[in-house]
Amino acid sequence: LGMQDTLSVTMDEMLIFTKAVSRGAKKSFVLADMPFMSYQSSDRDAILNASRFIKESHANGVKVEGGIEIASKIKLISQS
Repeated sequence: LGMQDTLSVTMDEMLIFTKAVSRGAKKSFVLADMPFMSYQSSDRDAILNASRFIKESHANGVKVEGGIEIASKIKLISQS
């Protein structure tokens, strides 16, 4: 897409990319990379957006970035 950084990538774009990978990588574990601010803003957003990756793009898991400050969100995502 020619973007200068990864901060500009949207959820909808990542869902399209991840769905394409899932279709082509039938025997692989597909890990979706959650975009910036798709999980940081609220617990609800974290759960909803992670769920979208699993449901819509057939990812096997999601990746988030951060430290101890997002540990509670990781716990919520893994329990949902």
